[in-house]
Amino acid sequence: MKPVGDIPVIRAQNVRPLNILKTNLLYIDNSISELLSRCALTKRSLLVTFIGAGIGDVATFDEEIRWHLAPNVAKMEPFENCDNLINVRFVNYFLMSDLGQKEIFKHVKATAQPSLSMSTIRDIDLPIPPLSIQNQIVAKLDELMKTCDDLENSIKQSQLQNEQLLQQVLKEALEVKEEIV
Repeated sequence: MKPVGDIPVIRAQNVRPLNILKTNLLYIDNSISELLSRCALTKRSLLVTFIGAGIGDVATFDEEIRWHLAPNVAKMEPFENCDNLINVRFVNYFLMSDLGQKEIFKHVKATAQPSLSMSTIRDIDLPIPPLSIQNQIVAKLDELMKTCDDLENSIKQSQLQNEQLLQQVLKEALEVKEEIV
């Protein structure tokens, strides 16, 4: 892997809860990606970190172009012709819930570096309501997540303004002391 190339590679550090962090991507050449077709990402799927830091994090992959997986990230794809039965984002939300995390970690290997086996990932029990209900749940959760993101950004902006105000007050307080002396 290298800092420039044809195909972006998703490593464990790029798999964050719900989304892919697109900073610090590495790349491989298309010829290498073609040789490792099982690790290619070509359709909407879920990515699960199964070794090391971030173990159990699940993100939705929904890019329009080919990407590739690093060895410590697994993909979960709907079977062929099942796209009309399952909303991948619904499964992502479920797997990030407390119940979903219990499912992910029910057979985790307790070693120096925790890991999930592929058989553990295949053994995850998923509640699958009708697609219309999945879509309603995803729409509501997306709306709530946007509200949370907006609140988080507002808090960060307020903290920045508070810091700037504090710096200005300190600057003015120090300037007054210099005039008095």
